[in-house]
Amino acid sequence: MFRAKNLSASVLDIGSSKVTALCGGKNNGRLAILGQCTVPYSGFMDGEFLDEADLAFAVQKAISSVEAG
Repeated sequence: MFRAKNLSASVLDIGSSKVTALCGGKNNGRLAILGQCTVPYSGFMDGEFLDEADLAFAVQKAISSVEAG
């Protein structure tokens, strides 16, 4: 069985109107949220992003914020 001592995970959720980045890790045997950021963006409609540059900015901002702590 695999057992990691320093286990962490990151999630990037691109929703219909916002991007959320989340980072968690193991702390005293429990999952702890280490960073979270939600950034609104112009969204998508009919399966297409309305403004790809706005989406790219929101993704970069969310990830940078979580990395900065």
